[in-house]
Amino acid sequence: MNKFNQNHDVSNEQSVLISIELAESLIDRIKKTVIASDVEEGGKFLGRINYDENKVLIKINTFIDSGPGASKSSTHLHPDGEYQEALYRVIELFDPDIEHIGTWHSHHCNGLPHLSGGDIRGYIESVNDCNYNSKYFIVMLVVATRGSTIDYHFYLFVKGLREYYQLKPGQVDVHTPVSQYFLEPLLQLAERFSKLKQGPMNISTIATASKHNENNPNNQPHKTNRVNSGQELIENVNKTQLQKFRSEDSKWFKEHLPRAKTLQNQKTQSVIWQYEKNVNDDVLTLRYEYPPENADCLYASITLLFNGQPLANRKISLDETRFGVIHDLLRDAEESISKSIKQGDTYQQHEENGDELKRYNQHGKLY
Repeated sequence: MNKFNQNHDVSNEQSVLISIELAESLIDRIKKTVIASDVEEGGKFLGRINYDENKVLIKINTFIDSGPGASKSSTHLHPDGEYQEALYRVIELFDPDIEHIGTWHSHHCNGLPHLSGGDIRGYIESVNDCNYNSKYFIVMLVVATRGSTIDYHFYLFVKGLREYYQLKPGQVDVHTPVSQYFLEPLLQLAERFSKLKQGPMNISTIATASKHNENNPNNQPHKTNRVNSGQELIENVNKTQLQKFRSEDSKWFKEHLPRAKTLQNQKTQSVIWQYEKNVNDDVLTLRYEYPPENADCLYASITLLFNGQPLANRKISLDETRFGVIHDLLRDAEESISKSIKQGDTYQQHEENGDELKRYNQHGKLY
């Protein structure tokens, strides 16, 4: 581990050696978020701060994303505080020793290579807030993207002080741990929902999913089962979300495609909606399949079949746009098939000659 190679007089009384650890996978997660965005992004760091005489180890375990209700632009970021607080309380159920120890945000979209005056005032207020438990508050600022990499700085704010410290490059230990933080998959799942503007705000989704933990008299998982508990929570979150989606889909199919039937994928146990429509003497089939409950991301799979032959397949987000996507796919397929029939061509002839159905696939209408 590369510890800081210089001392900072952070207490005005003694010299303290500070070191920071975080997993390379966290940098990768931040990188993916920033590179895909043209506005300020950020998150709340969770971890532990260990004190040993004049040495301090700040270990960043994970972060909570800014949330579905965050206000963002190229010059500001105001996180969804309700979302972050609710998700943090759920994390505490499984890891009572976890602490909020800092934050990260980006200036990659505006070119400012340092903290703004507002940033500095806000972080000084944060570390000196009576509800903030630690003496130290760590800040990461992403200042630029370079292809598939990012440039960033780390800063240290100290309770009781009005100044702050920029840490030199190489003073932070970015490493690959033997195993990732046991609740990291849950935070990644929450971030995916957040980007879909779904939450899980319903944070009740996660709260409901965590009820299996209530059997523990201390409301804490046994340490030997912590990984299993985290995985079970993720599966329960998926299960709860899928139940919600199935309920919404059931109402939509009954209203718009009442002849649709529900089936089950025997291999994955996933639920499938299947709808068939006769187009003259031909059959157009739509199969709409949910992901397995243990999937690490929630996307449905849509397959279109023409007389039993695969016509198109694509994944769609399980959000409010999915019904419009299903409607448009069916409409485009029916129009293409009807046009082909009017022209007197068979499906095989069209397949061989680069038919309209195939062109739909190539140009993105069905894929």
